[in-house]
Amino acid sequence: MLKGVWGINIAVKDLDEAVEKYEKLLGVKPSISSDPNRAAFAGFTTAQFIFQNFVINLMTSKETNNPVGKFLEKRGEGVILMSIQSDDIDNDVAKMKADGLKFLWDENMPGGYGNVNFIPAKNMNGVQWEILDPISEWIEMKEKGSK
Repeated sequence: MLKGVWGINIAVKDLDEAVEKYEKLLGVKPSISSDPNRAAFAGFTTAQFIFQNFVINLMTSKETNNPVGKFLEKRGEGVILMSIQSDDIDNDVAKMKADGLKFLWDENMPGGYGNVNFIPAKNMNGVQWEILDPISEWIEMKEKGSK
């Protein structure tokens, strides 16, 4: 069952500048990582803010051969992805496919945050959607970071 919005990912050109701005605005410090195990694709750096039980990921890439780099090159800065939390991704994705939505992969894939699949931006009015069934560690971290 879809549980709600997990968070958003925003592509930025200058991560340090964006982190400074968001840190001042939100009043929380981010977790910064280039670990490919924390993302579906390698080659970019994220700054993750947990604010009011909502995840805001600022993402940048110096390379243009990954989704973040391609997005920055083609569209500039902005919302690249919205994450929707599921507690039964196989069933949820099957229902969405039956309703005609197209997904990036035929099968849901394990990732650093949990099992995931993506609805390409061209199918969702210009914003890619991530359907995420997060591992318990990430649910606990999100809840802890919100307090």
